[in-house]
Amino acid sequence: MKVANYLSLLATGLSLFVANAMAETDEPAAGQQSRLLKRLETSAITKQKGAILFANGKPTSCEVALNSNLMGYVAANCLSYMPDGSADMSKKYQVMVSDGTTTSLGMFDVSSATPHFKYDPATFANNLAFLKFNTGATRLWKNYIGANRADWTSKFFVSRGVNNGSPMPAWNPAQAVVESGDITAQCASASPLFASNTNDFVCTSQVVTTSSACALPYSSMYGVRDPDLAVAALYSHSVIIGDGLCKYTQIYNYYTLLSSYLEWGGNVAKATIYLYVADGKYVNNNNPNYSMVTPSGKPTGLVVGGDLSGNSPKPSPSS
Repeated sequence: MKVANYLSLLATGLSLFVANAMAETDEPAAGQQSRLLKRLETSAITKQKGAILFANGKPTSCEVALNSNLMGYVAANCLSYMPDGSADMSKKYQVMVSDGTTTSLGMFDVSSATPHFKYDPATFANNLAFLKFNTGATRLWKNYIGANRADWTSKFFVSRGVNNGSPMPAWNPAQAVVESGDITAQCASASPLFASNTNDFVCTSQVVTTSSACALPYSSMYGVRDPDLAVAALYSHSVIIGDGLCKYTQIYNYYTLLSSYLEWGGNVAKATIYLYVADGKYVNNNNPNYSMVTPSGKPTGLVVGGDLSGNSPKPSPSS
């Protein structure tokens, strides 16, 4: 089925719309620029809407992967929970949205936060939650999720953050870096969860450059197919060989790929989830009940994750 500028409609449960990188349309796909561009620069991230999570009026280090002006994904370990496993909404969660540069589109209350039904706070398996909010936009805008890693020519690791502006925090320029080197073997050795679910993670040792001597993992990963890019993964956790983010000899940062959880998110939202792919024959995971393989063994170092804005994260029980 052809719908406007979308390649196809996957008729599996709730709809997943797929944007084709080669589609001819007057509404460009996520991050689309002139096809004369030979190599996408990290500055292209400024053309992507982004968001971070606030809790009780304070910014976290947790990025929200927007799917539209009404919903998005966040790492589940960025939320607090009630004894029954539901999100503690007394924390007054909000989403602050940028247009990609330093311009704010506003701060918006989260109306519901739903962790994945198999989220494991001990291992950080299935470490995603789905947020609903409303920016009050007069028309729907969409943000595509990068789904097919085979499409990507490179990966951007991205960090978004705000300063203490008044009366409202202001966006700092987004930071981005191109993935450097393949450390899959080392990441698997450090984390049984990663080793058992390599198709659901991306791993890197790259960290944000700051004035502090402490490491700060990038908050998201974007899949790049020149000249396009789309958010594809969110920071989940790190395995640290050392005493913590401020004193370590090695760090492995793990990012949960969103692609296997889009159908689940669509079920939660009762709405369409938008994908970005270049391969017209690509079929995304359409199982709304998908979950990771339970690992055996324990990580080889200290495990931290969630909101790292205070740079004193709580270790996972699995460490």
